[in-house]
Amino acid sequence: MDVRQLPLDEVAQRCVEETDKFHHKREADNRFCFELFRRALAEGDHEAFKYIVQTYQSQCARWVRDVWGFEATGELTPDPFVSQAFANFHKDLQGEKFKRFASLEAVLLYLKKCAVTAVLQHLRRAEVRLNLELTEELSSDIAEEFRTQVEYEELWERICQLLPDETDRLLADLRLRQGMMPAEIAQMHPEYWMNSRAVSVAMQRIMRILRRDRELRAMAGISLEDEKLLDSL
Repeated sequence: MDVRQLPLDEVAQRCVEETDKFHHKREADNRFCFELFRRALAEGDHEAFKYIVQTYQSQCARWVRDVWGFEATGELTPDPFVSQAFANFHKDLQGEKFKRFASLEAVLLYLKKCAVTAVLQHLRRAEVRLNLELTEELSSDIAEEFRTQVEYEELWERICQLLPDETDRLLADLRLRQGMMPAEIAQMHPEYWMNSRAVSVAMQRIMRILRRDRELRAMAGISLEDEKLLDSL
């Protein structure tokens, strides 16, 4: 069966049926839901996207409620974050960008990230900081200088040169540039770090790499005395 030849209503109905099978731990055919996403995002079919919202809004609401700190947002329902998640999801994946995704699992994982991000961004904008079990505290002057140096992009370019691993660069960006907390990072990217402790350990390793680089320390304006101290670490 070529699902691309089916009418939209039939694809949407089969997606609902297969999703129900999945939730009841029965074997499900992902082709119909993936086709619904393809039409909505790659082809820009607004009716298809309406079906997606109808089918997945309850799941998205559960993801929002599961986010650590959701209660601290002050919202009585997850609805505002669900709406924001779908809006960002549509913006990020529409058109040619949808080609990056080859499976329903990958698409839904991104939708989940949008749901988590909607809550975390609200918390940061509201300057809500709850008492997380943080084991890390950046002691290097590099972290502080990173936010204030005029040569911001040059500093970041040097850091990227020192961190050839893409995951390390992602963590440096989230922690140093965006100021995210380890628990936030772990919740947004569980595929890389299973908890805040894993984030902290990885960040400590990254900071050791950065502290050893004389060029980076010079760009960050670290003094000779500080340089000698860092060399001994």
